[in-house]
Amino acid sequence: MSRTNIKEQWLDVWIYFSLALLIVTNLKGISAQIRVEDVNDNQPEVEITSLSSRIPEDAPPGTVVALMGVTDLDSDSGTPSLSSNVTVNVFILDQNDNAPVILYPVSSNGSAEGVEEIPRNVNAGHLVTKVRAYDADIGYNGWLLFSLQEVTDHSLFGLDRYTGRIRTLRSFTETDEAEHKLVILVKDNGNVSLSATATVIVKVVEPKEAFAAADVKSATNDEEDNNVTFYLMITLGSVSTLFLISIIVLIAMQCSKSTDYTSKYLQETNYDGTLCHSIQYRSGDKRYIVAYGCVAHSVEALPISGSSLIEEVR
Repeated sequence: MSRTNIKEQWLDVWIYFSLALLIVTNLKGISAQIRVEDVNDNQPEVEITSLSSRIPEDAPPGTVVALMGVTDLDSDSGTPSLSSNVTVNVFILDQNDNAPVILYPVSSNGSAEGVEEIPRNVNAGHLVTKVRAYDADIGYNGWLLFSLQEVTDHSLFGLDRYTGRIRTLRSFTETDEAEHKLVILVKDNGNVSLSATATVIVKVVEPKEAFAAADVKSATNDEEDNNVTFYLMITLGSVSTLFLISIIVLIAMQCSKSTDYTSKYLQETNYDGTLCHSIQYRSGDKRYIVAYGCVAHSVEALPISGSSLIEEVR
C-alpha cells in the first residue's frame, strides 16, 4: 500500500462472532477509518522548464540561465533526506570587446610607429617590413585583416591583407621621393569591428649608405660574437686547468700509497744483505719476538701494548 496513491480510505471490516453452543451465528458489520502514514521514500524530481544554453560573456549579473521545477511526491521532510541533481551545460559566447594590439612597429615612446631604410636599387617584391598584431578575442572576432589606410604612392608599396607584409611593387626611380609614409589599418572580424593603426616611415637611401648601415650593424654583431667567444674560451681554459690539477693530485696520491705499501711489507735486511727472520710467541700476559740471522744487537725489551714486551736477541 502506498500513501502516494491512497491518503484516506474507508474500509469495511467484518467481525465474526461465533459460539460453539449456538447453532445460529450472529454476524455484525462495522465501518473503520484507516489513515496511512507517509514515509520519505521518494526523491525530488527536477524538471528544466527553460534553458538558455548560450550566454554572452558580457551578460549582466542576474541574467536568467535556466528555469527549473522541483516536485516531491512525499508530504513531509523525512529523515534521512533524499536528494536529486541535474546538470545544466552553459556555453559562454565570446564578444568582440578587445581591439587589436600592434606588436610591431613600436617606437620608444610606446606608439605604433617605425622607420625602415631600404636601398634605392631594390627590385620589385622586396620585403620592406611586416606589421605584427594580435587580438585577445577568439574565433572570428580574433581574425585580423590589414589594409593600407594612407600611402604616398600606391604604385610603390603593397600590403598583404592577411599577413601584414609590406613589399615593393616596382623598382625605385630617380624621381621617386626619398621618404614615404604608410599608415596601416588593422581591424578584427567582429560584427562591430574594432581597429588599430600603425605608421611606417620608409626611407629610400643610396646603396652606399645602405651598405654602410649594414656594415655598422654587422660590426656590432661581430663584436658581440667576439665577446661571447672570449668568455667561452676563458670558461673552457678554467675547466681544463682544474681537470689537469685533479689528475696530478690523484697520481701523486697513488705514488705515495705505493711507497708506503712497499716499505710496510718488505722484510728488514742485514748490512751484509741477508734477511732477518723472527719467531713470535706469547707467554702469559707477555708477547715475545725472537729474531735470528741478524746482526748482533743487545737484548732490549720494548712495550708493545699494555704490559706486553718484545725481546730482541741474535
